[in-house]
Amino acid sequence: MKRHKQGWLDEYSSDLNEIIEMIRKYRKEKETKSIGYLGNVVDLWERLAAEPDQLVDLGSDQTSLHNPFLGGYYPVGLTVEEANVMMTAEPERFKKLVQESLLRQIAAIDKLAARGMHFWDYGNAFLLECQRAGANMRHPKAKDDKTFRYPSYMQDIMGLLRQIAAIDKLAARGMHFWDYGNAFLLECQRAGANMRHPKAKDDKTFRYPSYMQDIMGYV
Repeated sequence: MKRHKQGWLDEYSSDLNEIIEMIRKYRKEKETKSIGYLGNVVDLWERLAAEPDQLVDLGSDQTSLHNPFLGGYYPVGLTVEEANVMMTAEPERFKKLVQESLLRQIAAIDKLAARGMHFWDYGNAFLLECQRAGANMRHPKAKDDKTFRYPSYMQDIMGLLRQIAAIDKLAARGMHFWDYGNAFLLECQRAGANMRHPKAKDDKTFRYPSYMQDIMGYV
């Protein structure tokens, strides 16, 4: 295991029961560990969705779905060797299996997201290919067929971090900023920015005030 030897991967297993046990163990102990499943990720997603307790808080997909039918995505139920043969020998059958696999994957992700998992596309066309496979991926307020109900990494993570970094620069030069009560500061914090007030006694007191605190509080 190259990644394990390099130190990127702490634990790994091809047994889903062992994977679930490891996740529970380290969550309970509040210990940070990287865990690798040696198998198809769809099996893992479905197992996580079937568990009675929520074992994953953040989710993403990073398979190479810009090239889904020539090795960018391996469908569940096939070995790597079987998939490599089928994608050239039986391309239409392989495409069908890829799309069926994508529908199973997004169904499991939807279950976990409904229970509180935060999911985003890593910019690898996962949501697009799920839509092409037949899943309803459009955002409820979408005005086109490219606005999906899950955000991309750039929209959701990097977009927020870049935005708050620019706001911080302006605030340091005297701009007065407040959150209008739309959870902007909370989402920046979830994305990784340090939003806590220096004197905060909890993780919900931010360094910028809300509109209600800052404006309405004085009216």
